[in-house]
Amino acid sequence: LTSITSFAQSTNPAPYCSGSSVPFYFDPITKFQLGTFSNITGGYLGGQTGNYNSGTSKYVYFNNFTPILLQKGVNIPTSLEVIQGDCETKFIEVYVDLNQNNSFEITEKVGFVPSATIDANCQATTPQTYNFTILIPTTATDGLTRLRVIYKGGNGLPADIPCPNQLQYGEIEDYNVSITTTPTPVPPTVASLPATNVGSDQATLNGSVNANYGPTATISFEYGTSTSYGSTANATPSTTSGTILTNATATLTGLIANTTYHYRTKTTVGANTYYGSDLTFTTAAGGGPIISDVFLSTATSSTFYDPFFFNTLVNPNSSTGVNVYFEYGYTTAYGTTVPATPAVISGFSNVSVNYTFEPQPVYTTYHWRVKVVRNGVSYYSPDQTIAYFVNGSTINPVAASSITGTEATLNGSVLPDNYTTNVKFEYGLTNTYGTTVNATPNSFPAKTSLDFFPVAATITGLAINTTYHYRVRTETISPNPPAGSILRTHVGPDSTFTTTSLGTIDFHEDLFEVFPNPTTS
Repeated sequence: LTSITSFAQSTNPAPYCSGSSVPFYFDPITKFQLGTFSNITGGYLGGQTGNYNSGTSKYVYFNNFTPILLQKGVNIPTSLEVIQGDCETKFIEVYVDLNQNNSFEITEKVGFVPSATIDANCQATTPQTYNFTILIPTTATDGLTRLRVIYKGGNGLPADIPCPNQLQYGEIEDYNVSITTTPTPVPPTVASLPATNVGSDQATLNGSVNANYGPTATISFEYGTSTSYGSTANATPSTTSGTILTNATATLTGLIANTTYHYRTKTTVGANTYYGSDLTFTTAAGGGPIISDVFLSTATSSTFYDPFFFNTLVNPNSSTGVNVYFEYGYTTAYGTTVPATPAVISGFSNVSVNYTFEPQPVYTTYHWRVKVVRNGVSYYSPDQTIAYFVNGSTINPVAASSITGTEATLNGSVLPDNYTTNVKFEYGLTNTYGTTVNATPNSFPAKTSLDFFPVAATITGLAINTTYHYRVRTETISPNPPAGSILRTHVGPDSTFTTTSLGTIDFHEDLFEVFPNPTTS
């Protein structure tokens, strides 16, 4: 029996004792629960929700119920709701005539709430509920007997009195009970509850089960696109027992988008099966996560690499969330996976995510793509490439100087690379050059600023009145690519100069020598 509003059938406790009273008293019992049994008394005879009137009885015998089943050796959840007006010392006691001798004895007290617990809530403006358990000992006699619940206080009444005298505050209620070693099986109470976390391809089913003192009950859910169901999902937790209401769930994945599903809670006890009511939910439109608008953008960085943003828009199509990553590498095998910002997103609309990528200045092509993981399933964007990437030294041409008929000084200006940069000059009669000399200085460490540095080289043995081509060449060894160190070369633009028509004259102490122009006499 559950949630029954009762009216007392008798105020005569015979053959059991009764408690005496004073003309005025207060604070009745308003609700008594024992296991699955619930009696909403509302005060004396179900009609008084506040204090009692003068001279009315404080005792009620509710003999209009089927005897309440009490199993021996089991803690039975019990609660008492009471009116609690005055700050008088009060107790809650429960007695059962365990030996069936038509008398309540102190040793037959099976439940108790101490005064310290109750007095803490004195002068409460609403009814107060006290939860506890009762235990029927295994030595009790099986069969029909009487249970008494006492809410008492006032005039210094002590505990451990099943027939209190001068009961000024409280009430006494009696019930018929049946003590048994093995209770008559009661079907479990099974309920289907609304689904939650419903996405395009997933949902969480919810339900509740009370085993009602029966054997262990197994919990699962049946679901499908009709009331024929067709699929079963194990619940968490998967079993329950006793009289505790157990909430159970099951997360479904791989559902069809924009589809209505039926489901119900299923409980099996031995060979018997019990069901909750049929409920439905409808998955969201769309399938898996949607990846769109994949693009690169430039970023400002404190280093001298050329950084980019990997960007994309992702519609998770999920209320529980997806994980977003970027994969990149030198080939379509990628090799490196990094979490996006933000790394976990949820919902049913586009979310912007990105990652700041600072590539090594070695290769001119990188491959990359978006990876989204939902419930262990991965979704990818098409392959993307960084189509152009150069991050080496920068060379500016500078005119040659100190030009004579047979020698000249080559000049240039260099912004070094991110690694140690060696500098040379190439020169010759055509733009295929043919001769290489070291510059001065001939090496620079990795750049730490955006400053250009001058370089020069003096060359001799030139032909007079002749045009020469020259350019600056830099060499950088990048030490950390996956394939090992790689030599990278950059060259500046082609420049020219023309030697003069005069030779050179060397003076000595007592003579001088003239080196004529070899083209004239």
